[in-house]
Amino acid sequence: MLVADYIIDRIAKAGCDTVFGVYGAANGALIDAFHRVQNVKFIAMQHEACAGFAAEGYAKTLKHSHPFGVAISTSGPGVQNFVTPCANAYYDSVPVLFISGQVNSAFMGDGSTRQIGFQETPATEIFKPITKAAFLVKRADDIGWVMDLAMEIMHEGRPGPVLLDIPQDIQRCEIDPAKLDRNARHIDVIEGRDLLAWASECIGNLSRAKRPALLIGGGCRATDAAAFAGVLGIPAFPTWNALDIITDDSPCFAGRIGTYGGTGFNRAVQATDFLLCLGTRISGRITGANPASFAPNATIYAVDIDEGTCGHLRGTFAGRINVFRADVSTALGALRHAMSKVSKEDHERSVGEWTPWLAQVIDWSKLDPVLPSYFKQLKVHPYAFMRTLAEHTPSNAVVVVDCGGNLCISNHSFRTRRGQTYFSSNGNSPMGFAIAGAIGAHYADTTRPVIAVTGDGGFQINVQELQTIKHNNIPLRIILINNERYGITSQYQRTNFNDRQIANGTVGNLGDYSVPDFREICKAYGVEYHINAWTETMRPSIETLMTAGGPQVLEVFCPGFDTYLPRIAGAKPIDQCEIPT
Repeated sequence: MLVADYIIDRIAKAGCDTVFGVYGAANGALIDAFHRVQNVKFIAMQHEACAGFAAEGYAKTLKHSHPFGVAISTSGPGVQNFVTPCANAYYDSVPVLFISGQVNSAFMGDGSTRQIGFQETPATEIFKPITKAAFLVKRADDIGWVMDLAMEIMHEGRPGPVLLDIPQDIQRCEIDPAKLDRNARHIDVIEGRDLLAWASECIGNLSRAKRPALLIGGGCRATDAAAFAGVLGIPAFPTWNALDIITDDSPCFAGRIGTYGGTGFNRAVQATDFLLCLGTRISGRITGANPASFAPNATIYAVDIDEGTCGHLRGTFAGRINVFRADVSTALGALRHAMSKVSKEDHERSVGEWTPWLAQVIDWSKLDPVLPSYFKQLKVHPYAFMRTLAEHTPSNAVVVVDCGGNLCISNHSFRTRRGQTYFSSNGNSPMGFAIAGAIGAHYADTTRPVIAVTGDGGFQINVQELQTIKHNNIPLRIILINNERYGITSQYQRTNFNDRQIANGTVGNLGDYSVPDFREICKAYGVEYHINAWTETMRPSIETLMTAGGPQVLEVFCPGFDTYLPRIAGAKPIDQCEIPT
């Protein structure tokens, strides 16, 4: 058996049935293996970065307990194009196996020269800071334990990406799988012996609180955190990574919070006196520029699997936070055990005492950034469009959102429902993610409808993937919000640089940005195109989009739009946000 065949076979047996990549000489043997290995297919993308984005979208969509994506590149510029998607996976804690071909071993330098082989690059050195592990496979017989370890490391503790860099000659070596060295490293469970004590103390303080709440992050995706919130009977705030965990139709939904806020305009989280944080690092996008002003009267309990994050939280919220390092699922089990020790009468008494607080939170959560006036104007307002899109989106749909202004529009306006999957790439947040991420989402579950939401800027960065979509007849619905500018940049320059506009599409600015005729772009790729510019045609346009066959692009034409509210400017507390009027 060839090393290349062994690698692809291991991927297939581990549960990954689709691999994304771009062909090159240095990965030729790896990709040739798809002719021989069963139960896995190769999808040829137009760009390596998009192969990585697709692998991320694939992993984020899968529902089984150990999902992962795979992307393959050639050496040199090919693997260099993996830097951005690898950083995405690292910062969003997504298990993705990045595999790069490398030049033949005989042409690899020892570090004393810049380059010997054509397109030689020290991939492992480049990727070490943004992977959980990066391996250069120098011996064919090492591939057994390297694959074992890579699969283990991707999921152990806080998930994340792993890079395998494999020289061409090693890929083509013959091996006997039965005689390979194998890894038998034990996975350490990250939990202290006093986890039950921590959980008991947490539930005790929660029971005595007057205004308790939960903050649920993306680390809770594979847990029953939503059900736990319902058992507690207290408000729950989702982070932007958790909008499909605590959905808008959840009984415990308390609004969207952070520097770009959302329903409730951050009022409820600022009024809490007890905040239990699960699966979130409580980033600056949540707290605002001044973390001390976040939930200022609250005692905070948090659990995180990453010791670095735990240490950061202890420093950031010194004196009012109790952080425990543990896996969220394990911690939820301990919290449920602690809850079982609370008598039904005592819990019902606490819930009764929380009734006025819950009523106030529900009232605040009705504060909506999507104003009725947006539906009454002649030209389409993107917030009104995205709210209407949510009403027509199937309950089993996958919605993949790009970065920048369209992400703010979507996260302010799109109401999620249980059963839907909704994600972006939030930690690294590159423009151009959504279309490629949606391709990956489609292959993760071809029975589910997939919608990609992007802006004119992100669309142009990876417009070439329309060819991948057309060639494979992938039935994506692409929402292209075209305001003919980098809207979030325009708003930022207006606030921070005295409205000195540059390179964002604002009329008459310096180094101007512009957009093409998207109808002609779609025509060139053979993808069906629609446009919506008027409020009265929103619903018919969306209904047409949802019922048409094959890949579709719907351009939402809103030239000049660049106001994303609510938002926080400067170091103000997050309940002092600028809100729409």
